[in-house]
Amino acid sequence: MAAVAFIVGALTIYIGMNQAAMLLGEHHWLIQLSHLVLGILSIGIGHMAAARQRAGRQTDPSSI
Repeated sequence: MAAVAFIVGALTIYIGMNQAAMLLGEHHWLIQLSHLVLGILSIGIGHMAAARQRAGRQTDPSSI
């Protein structure tokens, strides 16, 4: 999960910082859309990781 979060986060940052120079012209919206999708995916991965963390704490009595 951590590796996927790192890769998606790195791609989001890379595309976000370089999107002004990528695929110029009438198809630039594809870069903007991919940046948006990666951002939403990053949020989803964060929520999944948090849910797994909470579930792990509830089942492990030694973590109290």
